[in-house]
Amino acid sequence: MPKFLLIITLIFALHTYVFAQVIRGTVIDQSSNTPITNADVELLNYSPRKRVTTSADGTFLLENIPVGRQRILITIEGYEDLVISELIVAGKETVVTPQLTEIIKETTVTTITDSDGKKVKDRRRMRDPRMYANNQMATISTRSFSIEEVNRYAGGLNDPARLVANYAGIFNTDDTQNFIIARGNSPLGVLWKIDGVPMLNPNHFATLGNTGALFPMLNTNTMANSDFHSGAFAPEYSNATSGIFDISLRNGNNQRYEFTAQLSLLGAELVAEGPFKKGKSSFLIAYRYSVLSLISALGLPIGTGAAPEYQDLNFKFYFPTEKAGTFTFFGLGRFNRVALLDEAIDPNDPFAEPNRDLNIMSGGGMAAMQHKKFLTPTTYIKTTVSTNFIRYGSQWDSLSKDSNDIVLDKSLFYQSKEQ
Repeated sequence: MPKFLLIITLIFALHTYVFAQVIRGTVIDQSSNTPITNADVELLNYSPRKRVTTSADGTFLLENIPVGRQRILITIEGYEDLVISELIVAGKETVVTPQLTEIIKETTVTTITDSDGKKVKDRRRMRDPRMYANNQMATISTRSFSIEEVNRYAGGLNDPARLVANYAGIFNTDDTQNFIIARGNSPLGVLWKIDGVPMLNPNHFATLGNTGALFPMLNTNTMANSDFHSGAFAPEYSNATSGIFDISLRNGNNQRYEFTAQLSLLGAELVAEGPFKKGKSSFLIAYRYSVLSLISALGLPIGTGAAPEYQDLNFKFYFPTEKAGTFTFFGLGRFNRVALLDEAIDPNDPFAEPNRDLNIMSGGGMAAMQHKKFLTPTTYIKTTVSTNFIRYGSQWDSLSKDSNDIVLDKSLFYQSKEQ
């Protein structure tokens, strides 16, 4: 009697959900900073084709973009084509401000032969934003870097200074600091500018006269694409003999509220942004606290009994008006301290010394108000008022046999600058 084996196959239909987000922004002219209308914005390497046109105010919105790394292409007659690559589409809206460069001299249309032997029209010049500085007056010895580069670069520690140390002619003094030597010049000649405002030293545990330190107080969650100048500085820069960091801060999301929590080697971070008035004014605030101090407070070893305690705050408030122009308030602040105490000394601690207490405390910050108003469709005036300071203090005590402290050295330094 034949036997049959009945095999029942169950097929389950799985519903796959693709997480999506939006890419939006404003396309502007690099020279005049005026919005560009009717520019085509297309999502590359995606099917079906996603393409939109900028409105009268230069804004665009690409919806239902899959999360991941994406690229967009911006084209319009009379301007160089622009490709923005390495856009990270994730939980937050991706907001960009593409700057197009006008074609001054038109070239004749030529034909080229492709790989199949067919003759096709040569495409117009494609502009790579990394090869051009945000500052149009800087034509040579300048490299633009994106925040994506700062976050992804191995050993960068989310620090722009450690990132540029890998550029040609630039190197760092040692891994524990972020001092930059540009083309053999002293790191003391490096200039930091935040949205056009010179800053004394935007780093934690910084001392007077220096331009670097251990950790950056600049938060990459608040930064936009920025420039690094290694030489041949444009006329607007002064008081610098080495490199120049021209850092730009981005505006907060003016359409919806967004919150970010992040934990990394640099610290525990909280970021909040959103609109004061939807579609117009916005705020951006980022706070960070030392993660090493948190680990030490939990009783976990960090290799030293002196956990560096630091915290910083980055903020930017953006207020555009119809007639009075655009008002912007931004700033950075930091506070840090470390104590090497005899009572908590570890024999294997490389920083502490017996019978000695060393306390170091420093702080600093910058605040600025900026006003920008267009006088004509292609001419604007920008006015900035700012103040910044740095404070550094230390106290070195020796311990006598009767346990009474004897102060050997105590110092306090303060420097400020207004303009």
